[in-house]
Amino acid sequence: MTGSVRFQEGDAIATVEIDRPPLNVMDVGMFQTLRDGLRRLSAEGRVRVVVMKGAGTRAFSAGAEVGDHSAAQAGAMLDAFHGALREIWDAPWVSIASVRGYCLGGGCELACFCDLTIASEDASFGQPEVNVGSLPPVAAAWWPRVVGWKRAVEICLTGRRLTAAEAREWGLVNQVHPAAALDEAVARLAADIASKSGAVLAQVRGALRDGCLGPDALEAIAKTEERYHSRLLPLADASEGVRAFLEKRPPRWGHR
Repeated sequence: MTGSVRFQEGDAIATVEIDRPPLNVMDVGMFQTLRDGLRRLSAEGRVRVVVMKGAGTRAFSAGAEVGDHSAAQAGAMLDAFHGALREIWDAPWVSIASVRGYCLGGGCELACFCDLTIASEDASFGQPEVNVGSLPPVAAAWWPRVVGWKRAVEICLTGRRLTAAEAREWGLVNQVHPAAALDEAVARLAADIASKSGAVLAQVRGALRDGCLGPDALEAIAKTEERYHSRLLPLADASEGVRAFLEKRPPRWGHR
C-alpha cells in the first residue's frame, strides 16, 4: 500500500493533506515528504498559514506504520518525523491541524504539535504506543507541558482514546465543531490569521515559544528520542509488541 502527502499552495495559505487509506497511517517516505515540503514552504516565505488534514473522513492519521517501530526502521522513521516537527517549530508560518476521525499515535503528536488544533465532534485522540510495546517520544516530552503531568501520564500509560470534547477540556484541542462545519471553521480561522502581517506572526510565535515553552522544548524531545533508541528498542517486549500487532494476536509480554 502506498500513500502520499500532498501540498496545495495559495497566496497566503497552504494545505497539506495526508492520504493513505483507510486511516492515513504514515510510513517513512511520507514523513520525509512532509518534512521536506514544510522546509520548502519556510524557505520560499510565501505562505502565512499551513493547514494540515487527513484525506477522507475516517482519520486525520492513525500514526506511523507499526512496522517502522522496529529496530531496523525506527531510526529513519524518527529522524523524518521529528524533522517535520522541528520544521513546524521553527516555521515563520502558523500551523493549524484540521482533525476528523482517528487521530492516534504519531498522528496525535503531529496534530497537537501544531499551533492550533481544530477538531470535529467525531474526532478521537490517543497515544496507543504502550499497547504495542513502544513509547511516544514527542508526547512524553510535550504533553506534560501542554496538559500537565497527571493527564500526560494517563494518556501515555493507558493508551486510551480521548473524545474531541475531552481533548478540548484537557488543552490538546482549541475548538470542536460538528463534522459538517469543520472545513468552514478552519477556513475562517486560517483566513483571519493570514490577513495579518507575516513578519509580525513570526515574531508572536517566537515569543510564545520562548516565553511559555522555553528554549529546552526541542531538547526534551531529543532526550525522549534517545531513550527510545537506547533503552526501549533493546527490550524483548518492544520487538514482541510489533510482532504481535503485525500477526494480529495479543502480545505475550516477558516484562524484559
